[in-house]
Amino acid sequence: MTTLEYMIGARRYLHRHPELSLEEHETSAWLRKQLEELGYKPVSIADTGVYADYMVSPEKPWLLFRADIDALPVTEETGLPFASENEGKMHACGHDGHTAMLLGAARAFQLGELTSRYNLRFAFQPAEEQFGGAKRMLDAGVMPEHAVGAFGFHIWPQVPYGRLGWRTGTLMASNDRFSIEIIGVGAHAAMQNHGRNALQAGAVMATEIPRITSRVLPPNRTALVFVGMLHAGNSYNIVADRCRLEGTVRAFATEDQDAIEKALRDLAAGIGTAYGTEVKVEYVHQYPPVQTSARDTAEINRIFAKEQLWEVPEPFMTGEDFAFFCQAASGGMLLLGCGKEDCPPLHSSRFTFDETLMETGLQAYGTLAEGNWEGKTHDSKTGAKC
Repeated sequence: MTTLEYMIGARRYLHRHPELSLEEHETSAWLRKQLEELGYKPVSIADTGVYADYMVSPEKPWLLFRADIDALPVTEETGLPFASENEGKMHACGHDGHTAMLLGAARAFQLGELTSRYNLRFAFQPAEEQFGGAKRMLDAGVMPEHAVGAFGFHIWPQVPYGRLGWRTGTLMASNDRFSIEIIGVGAHAAMQNHGRNALQAGAVMATEIPRITSRVLPPNRTALVFVGMLHAGNSYNIVADRCRLEGTVRAFATEDQDAIEKALRDLAAGIGTAYGTEVKVEYVHQYPPVQTSARDTAEINRIFAKEQLWEVPEPFMTGEDFAFFCQAASGGMLLLGCGKEDCPPLHSSRFTFDETLMETGLQAYGTLAEGNWEGKTHDSKTGAKC
């Protein structure tokens, strides 16, 4: 069996058996079994996470390779013969491919098909779609001492097929979440002056919140403030006494996150006062921006063929908790292009990809393992870069 055949088999098994964030118990057990069969001693971490080590020499520094293992609450409509067998759950974001590629890399290094200048840690991370599984794994100690880099891949329809998308600086936005609870006073619609309409206050907020960026950021700075949910009211003729809004903020710089949070809190408080309602705002900084240093970009440009790389022209508004790994040990994320005319978008119920693409990801792992990443190391005890 070739390693590509091995990866295809692994991807199809994972695709048939998707599990949601923090529920990846069967996936985790299956991964441990696969790694044991490859000759590794897998370690469970952060509940449903798994890692395994490929040792070159105790004196060598480390690279960490990461794949995310969770699926989405999506009902599959691909018609694939290996479609999801778990109703309402689907690998619609390529995580089955990411995991299969990392398993393939573990196999290829073990068989000597790929070689490395470094000790390697293969980290299979849960809960990327929700709950920040990367931070959970880092807090549990997944980063080796003397790590010189962390790398991951994401299958990506906006990148041409077979190319590796890369960008100096910010590749993806931060991912923040907010919720606003508005508490009013109920009344009959015919006597609405005796009430305090939480729905009206919420409707105004839903209209004004997306306009925050134009007020607090300069024209050359881009960010997104989006209201995705608004729930209020129980009857057509009753003044709503409760309203709840939820949304997301995406920014490319931490200072912009802070400015938007303050403006959102001030706006909500002002509208609440104008409508005589009480307002409670919860704002959660979920994932920081995915950023890559100029040093790491220079090494990527050196070790990969020019025709294989594809420079991402603008950062994506999508968020990725791999950003925590970039903060901890430098490195970065490469976008593995699956872009063809018939390639559905990520998170679509029809999303799938050409499985031969995984061979490109496999070889890229080998290229990264032979790079020169020794400019910085990470001390897992102190969290310092040196």
